[in-house]
Amino acid sequence: MTVTVNTREYVNNHGKMPRGFGSWAFWIGDDTSDIKKALWFYCSYREAKKEAVAMAKKFGYTTITVGS
Repeated sequence: MTVTVNTREYVNNHGKMPRGFGSWAFWIGDDTSDIKKALWFYCSYREAKKEAVAMAKKFGYTTITVGS
């Protein structure tokens, strides 16, 4: 299963792609989902994204959004 990582909101708010070390938030689910799960990580963006994608697959979602 492929998981799409939506960075549009993050880029709109920060003017750059997400990267680096810090606190990262991800919303699991697409725009049509009634319930979205929030995930928080304190690590590199690369590791946070990897973990968020794994969780999305576990719950059966195909889209995650990087929080801003």
